[in-house]
Amino acid sequence: MRQAPDKRIGTTLNTTLIQTPEALDQVIEEISHHDVIAVDTEFIREKTYYAQLCLIQIAYGDRVALIDPLAPIDLDRLSAVFCESDILKVFHSGQQDLEILYHVFKKPVRPLFDTQCAAALLGTAEQISYSGLVKMILDVDLRKIGSFSQWAHRPLSSEQLSYASDDVSYLLRAFPLIRRKLAELGRLSWLEEEFSIRQSEQYVADIEPEQAYLHLKRVATLRPRQLAVAREVTAWRQRQAVSRDRPRRHILPDETIIEIARKQPRTAEGLESIRGLTAHARRNTSQILRAVQEGLSLPDDRLPCIDAPKKPSTEIDASVRLAAALVSRRAKEHHIAPHVLASSEMLEEFVRTRDAQAQLMQGWRKMLIGNELKDLLDGTIALYLKDGKVDTVALRQEGCESPTQENTQGHDEVPKMKRI
Repeated sequence: MRQAPDKRIGTTLNTTLIQTPEALDQVIEEISHHDVIAVDTEFIREKTYYAQLCLIQIAYGDRVALIDPLAPIDLDRLSAVFCESDILKVFHSGQQDLEILYHVFKKPVRPLFDTQCAAALLGTAEQISYSGLVKMILDVDLRKIGSFSQWAHRPLSSEQLSYASDDVSYLLRAFPLIRRKLAELGRLSWLEEEFSIRQSEQYVADIEPEQAYLHLKRVATLRPRQLAVAREVTAWRQRQAVSRDRPRRHILPDETIIEIARKQPRTAEGLESIRGLTAHARRNTSQILRAVQEGLSLPDDRLPCIDAPKKPSTEIDASVRLAAALVSRRAKEHHIAPHVLASSEMLEEFVRTRDAQAQLMQGWRKMLIGNELKDLLDGTIALYLKDGKVDTVALRQEGCESPTQENTQGHDEVPKMKRI
């Protein structure tokens, strides 16, 4: 799958910095003649709730357009390309990019393809970096000297422009090789569900204020009445962060909200005694106390409840570890990252519930591992070691037959696949 580096790719690709409406219109016209584009963004968000978009990189054909959002151009013109066309948008580890572009266009980007997600089905590390992907697919070593640049400063340096161009030019070249290999292995369809989720509004939209408390650190340690207080205070923080465009921690840190929920202060003095109050919180004491009171006044039958994570029983824990050994074996055999094939959360859920609707019993996972895990948990197959490798053997009713490598009748046939 590797190819020798092409010196035309990267910094010498035809790259244009777009800073005028006329240049943007020309780029949109040129992109409309292509089926696939590679996309990346540069942004900063240290002091804001919403990331400040500083650059949009788009590679198409033999060109790279570096679109400057800080210039006097209308980014809404790009909505037709990103949200209303059949042009496939290729990202690498694109969650933050998708969230930022959703905030810009008020619509999710679609259709899309994420090479990090796809590469996990080709035997890479679960979260392979962009430079790691380019090295693996194209055998090119990328310079990553621009990662922490001051992208909001203008003018952009030639080094920044080169770095930004590289981030999409190699991606555009690697994508067809990845897609072709997935097609050869019959795995392209495996990505449909994942990409469908990433194209949904729920994946990229802001969290609802009333649900924000569920993401607090250590929230599962709170009792129902404390949860009610935490929910109201966290909802207040979320609305403040959005309306003022400030990071949540600058409004009120998680740890402080947890402490407020536990101590449930009724007075300004009681609130002031809690560690971690920000200057913004001190200026809004009455609002925080009102939120606390709303949580305290909630009727008992309407209190929220979170099931704390239960420590697996000895039997459950042993079953999960046994199942994980089989997952590790099959993942290695089919060159898939083990966590992608079956995460620990998937395994524990399936071991606990044996639910036919569990994720491990759907689609390609059912074919590769789900049916076999069900047989293992049902006791119709067992694991054994041969030459230091885990494998399965069918069990007879009266006992275990002699292990053989071919003893897998009754399971889905899955062809073994070679590494790239």
